[in-house]
Order: sequence, then structure tokens, then C-alpha cells
Amino acid sequence: MAVKKTPQIVKKLLAQHRARIAWIDDILRIKATVALENQAEHVRNHSVEYYEGMAWGANAVIEEVLSAHNCYHGFQNVGPIMLGVRKVNGPSLVREDENEAYTFPIVRHTDPTYQSWRRLYLEAA
Repeated sequence: MAVKKTPQIVKKLLAQHRARIAWIDDILRIKATVALENQAEHVRNHSVEYYEGMAWGANAVIEEVLSAHNCYHGFQNVGPIMLGVRKVNGPSLVREDENEAYTFPIVRHTDPTYQSWRRLYLEAA
């Protein structure tokens, strides 16, 4: 069976997935840069591994949805997700979802910002 275009409902789910990964990425940035006493309770009470596990779970779910709709087009490993940024030095992917623009700098496994769970799933028009 040939891989087909990404249905609209799956595109919405991909947008939600990007927002969730951006949220997790932001939480991990806060954990790394903000003093423990200044972190929100939900950030302070969970480990980095907890949030990374959440990201892996989100990735697994979206891959199942893409496979079930026969529209899996692969993914690109990306660096820290930046909201509202339009230009990044080097190659990047930009997606706009419901009034938010995400910029995803493309990274390789040798990049110091690389995290294997930080993925952008690709879609076909």
C-alpha cells in the first residue's frame, strides 16, 4: 500500500504534538536554568527523566497515528524549539500552528543540543 497524503485530522494532531514537545522542551530549559526554589511546583516535583519519558510517549502515540493512517513520512531531529523566531543560523524548519510560529533548527547527533526525543514528524500536503 502506498503512503498517502496526511489527512487534516492528523495534521491537527501533529500540530498538537509539536506544541507538546515545545512545552516539554521549555520545561527542561527551566529545570536547567532556573533556581529550584523559583521553579513552578509541577516543574520542581518531576525529574528530567519524567519529562523525557513524556516526550517519548508522545512520539510513540503520534507514530501509531501516522502508521494507522498510512501517512508516516519520517521525522527530522531538531534542536531546542523556539517559539516566534523566524530566522535561525543554519538549516531549519518553520511551522505555523494556530497563531504560533515554531522554528526548529535541524541538528545531527553530534550537535551538543541534540536530544533523540526532540523530533519533528513530517507531513505531506
